[in-house]
Amino acid sequence: MLCRTTLILALLATTATAAPPAPDAGAIDRLFADARDPAGPGCAISVQRNGARVLERAFGLADLEQPGPVRSDTIFEAGSVSKQFAAAAIAVLVAEGRLSLDDDIRRHLPEMRDYGAPITVRMLLTHTSGLRNWDDLVELAGDPRGERSYSQDEVLALIARQSALNFAPGSEYLYSNSNYVLAAVIAARVSGESFAAFSRRALFAPLGMSRTSWRDDHNRVVPGRATAYTPDNAGVLRIDMPREDVVGPGGLLTTVGDLQRWNAFLDHPSAPAAAWVALMLETQGALADGTPIAYGMGLERETVSGRSVSSHAGATAGYRAYLARAPEDGLSVALLCNAGVLNTEDLGPELVALYLPLPPDTAAPPAFSGVAIAADLAGRYRNIRTGALVTVSVDEAGLHFNGGPPFRATAPDTLVNAAATRQARVTRSRAGAVTGLSLTRIGNSAIELAPVAPWTPDAAALADFVGAYQSDDVGACWTVAMDGAVLRATGPTGESFLLDPLYAGAFAARDAYWTFVFHRDRHGRPASVSLFKTRTRGVLFERRL
Repeated sequence: MLCRTTLILALLATTATAAPPAPDAGAIDRLFADARDPAGPGCAISVQRNGARVLERAFGLADLEQPGPVRSDTIFEAGSVSKQFAAAAIAVLVAEGRLSLDDDIRRHLPEMRDYGAPITVRMLLTHTSGLRNWDDLVELAGDPRGERSYSQDEVLALIARQSALNFAPGSEYLYSNSNYVLAAVIAARVSGESFAAFSRRALFAPLGMSRTSWRDDHNRVVPGRATAYTPDNAGVLRIDMPREDVVGPGGLLTTVGDLQRWNAFLDHPSAPAAAWVALMLETQGALADGTPIAYGMGLERETVSGRSVSSHAGATAGYRAYLARAPEDGLSVALLCNAGVLNTEDLGPELVALYLPLPPDTAAPPAFSGVAIAADLAGRYRNIRTGALVTVSVDEAGLHFNGGPPFRATAPDTLVNAAATRQARVTRSRAGAVTGLSLTRIGNSAIELAPVAPWTPDAAALADFVGAYQSDDVGACWTVAMDGAVLRATGPTGESFLLDPLYAGAFAARDAYWTFVFHRDRHGRPASVSLFKTRTRGVLFERRL
């Protein structure tokens, strides 16, 4: 799946310091140890400082069937690094006066539903629209990505048929690839050209990015392209190539050299492009209530070694990517790989950190008042938005959400994490019982949790949920049946998984990351079920049998 860059948050002051010495080759080798087999897939790496080459490395094979090495000019797919190029296409059109970031998307996409509040172009680019993630929708429809080819028009139609959003537009930040599918369609419609042709004319050709294009025809022959690989469950490498013609959220074919040309241009744009580059770099997302978020126009602000970095990671099929700029340090890092085993969300910032000054001494951690954490906070909670089960535990280190880093109490019903980036508040009834937990996050709205009791239904209770459930949003039917003493959900093309009880009426799909929340009618019979995943919420399936 296409991926989101993990933020590395820090409360460190940024100070101008001399550039550190370049790391030795061994540091790079250790960082990429999982892709250092000379007979396996590999990576191309480029690091520049103030436009001068600091590092250019390539290792591994671009093709395992007709063995040839990865080179610095090898073409890879850039995954979600592509998003900044889709955002740039929109920025060009805004600078030309042909659209506005505050346009209602229905002005350009009349096939989209009216959800009662407008979704703007800006919301697409900052992932605040509430649109469900199309990757998840095709999974529910029975044809996950990689199982068959999808076109841009098919995905647009699927997004447009959704009867509901994840949340009210502008009320929350939630990464969704659907946003950039629509952004690419809007750019094509407003420009009057195909998205590929407009990008080539407005972006790639002027910047000399001669080896960059969009994968809008996955069967097109691309000389010099690396084949992507991912190991199977037994560790055997398998070809893992994108089998779709969907572009915008991903689909950029490029080289580390072309990505360095791009970053250099963002640092020093030509006069004709200065307006759209400034718009792209200076536009930062915000929620409707004014809460700022870290995501801008296809770029995410993160802090690495106490320095400000603008970056994005990418993953599509077996391709992995990362692109970053640290403007105050003159640093630019481009990373492209055909080894699906790598996680560039972590590797990218670690690579950047090798070329940044060591951070100053960290400030002392916040002083806690020594307030004891109430024992009655431990237990099971339901995420009100997603239906997911959250387990809260308390030990000598503090309070933990799903076993994560500890929170400590600063007041009887107020807790904070060590970095002071998150705060939890407890609500209680008049009798003093816990009625909820509210977890606030920097750059997003709060997560509301409600306590739930453990649930261990017997076979008779489980049998009540057996039936066929149909969703108009994805045009598919899922069946729920008994499998011995447990429930099994089976999709339209035979995919299936066991359902593990979470709390009354809710189940977790084992090994599939879906939460099933059933709804009962006035007679108490399960009448429908809503499915939730991280980027897709509340897809409704109504009982037919």
